[in-house]
Amino acid sequence: MRQLNHFVFPPSLKCRLSIIKREVRQSLANESERIDDGLIDRCVEVGVGAVGTSSPVQLIGVAYNLYKQQLESSDLEKERAGRKHFALKFLDERVAEADRIFCYIMYKLPDGTPTPTKKIREVVSETKCADMDEWKEKAYATFAAIPPVKVDVKIVLQDLYIASLRSLTYSDFHMLKEKDIDCLVVYSEFLDFGFDLKNLLPLFDDETMIIIQNPSVLSISMDVFARIHKWRCKESRVCVACDTDGLTISGLIVARYLSLSTRCSHEDAIKAVKICHESFFPLPYAQGDFLNAEFEEEEADQFELQAPSSDSKKNFDRCMLQNCIRVYGNSS
Repeated sequence: MRQLNHFVFPPSLKCRLSIIKREVRQSLANESERIDDGLIDRCVEVGVGAVGTSSPVQLIGVAYNLYKQQLESSDLEKERAGRKHFALKFLDERVAEADRIFCYIMYKLPDGTPTPTKKIREVVSETKCADMDEWKEKAYATFAAIPPVKVDVKIVLQDLYIASLRSLTYSDFHMLKEKDIDCLVVYSEFLDFGFDLKNLLPLFDDETMIIIQNPSVLSISMDVFARIHKWRCKESRVCVACDTDGLTISGLIVARYLSLSTRCSHEDAIKAVKICHESFFPLPYAQGDFLNAEFEEEEADQFELQAPSSDSKKNFDRCMLQNCIRVYGNSS
C-alpha cells in the first residue's frame, strides 16, 4: 500500500500514477520547462486530491498546470531578481567601469522609480573621474537630483492630439502642417455611406493612418492600441480625429489608449483628457466643472513633470495623468 497525502491507493494504481508523472514530465519537456521530479510528484498528489484518479487525462492537465503555476515568479520575486542582476553586474570587475556604474545606479534606485536608461548613461559619462567609488556616488547623486522638466498643462499629453476631421482639412491642412502631425487615427460616422477618408487625407498612407471601422468609445481593439503605442514609442506626433461634435469620440478613444498604456482607470483618463483639451467638452457649461479659477492659476505656472524616456511613453503618460488628476482633485 502506498500513501499520498491523506489518500491510500491500492497497488494497482501505482502503475497508473507513474504513467501520469511520465506524461506530465514529457509535456513540460516539450514546453522547454525545467524539470523537477520532486515538484512533479507533489503536483500529481495535489491533482489526485482535486480530481481523483478516475480521469487520467484530467489529472495530467491539473498536475501540469499546477507545476507551471509553481514556476511563475511573483512581482516581488521578479523585482528582486532584477535588482540582484544589477548588483552582480556591478560587483563583477570584468565588466567595463561605465557599465558597472550604470548597474550601481539601477540597483540603488527606489522601487517604482522611472528609469530613463539613456539619461543614466549620459550622467555616468559626464561624471567620470579616476576614483571608482567617487565616480559611482557622484553619478548616483547627480542622477537622483536631476530636476524634472517643466511641461505646460496644455501639452500634458505630449505629441498626442485630438481634433475634428474638419479641422484637419480646413485651410489647406493648416493644423496638420502647424502641429507637424506624423500619424492619424480617424473615424467617420459616414464611412458606411461611401465617405472616402483616404482621398480626404492624401498626406497619409496605410503606414501612417488608422481608419477605425467600428469604434467602441469604451474600448479600442488591441491592434489599434498596438499601432498607436508603436508610433508614440518612436516619438511620432499622433492625432485622433473624428467627425462628431465636441470631439467626444476622439477624446474617449485617447482616454482608452491612455488607460491601457498607463493602467490608470478609464474614468481618470477621461478626466485628464477633459482637463488637458478644452475642446473635448461636449457642452459649454461643462468647462466650469473642471477648470475653476484656482486651477487656471496653477495652469499658468506650469507643472513640474517627469520627462519621457526615448524608449517608451508609458512612464511619461502615467506621470502626466497622476499630476492632472491630483490638480483636478485639489481644485474640485
